[in-house]
Amino acid sequence: MEYWPNNDWLKIMETLATEVSTEVDRCFQELGEQANQIVDEFLDVPDEILRSAEEFGDELNQILVAEIEEFFQEFIDPVFEFEIEVDQVSTEAELFVDYVEPSKEQYAACVGCQHYHGYVYGGNLLVCGMHPYGWDAGDCPDWEGKEV
Repeated sequence: MEYWPNNDWLKIMETLATEVSTEVDRCFQELGEQANQIVDEFLDVPDEILRSAEEFGDELNQILVAEIEEFFQEFIDPVFEFEIEVDQVSTEAELFVDYVEPSKEQYAACVGCQHYHGYVYGGNLLVCGMHPYGWDAGDCPDWEGKEV
């Protein structure tokens, strides 16, 4: 029932498949060995790279620290020193508070008003809450007499 025109052809195909399979196995074996060598070489290199990277990191750290210190000395420190000086001056100015009494010549509309404040802060007179710089024209509309 079976009819094969040429049994030799099947033997040739079987031999060819066996040889191809053997050759492919050999190629994969060689590729695996080469890959192992590459991985081994790659794993050996990081020690050298790590040493170089550590040296580079140390040098970079020294350079950055020096640059940052120089930046602070040239730009930031003077700003803080100025701020400290300004804070000291403004604190001293705030401690020096003087009182200005209203008179007919100065702040005449405020004489006898219960809202008059009259204290000087940092060189600026606060006349009252409604009119911080005082009322210049005639009688002040917010004037209220002091309660005795």
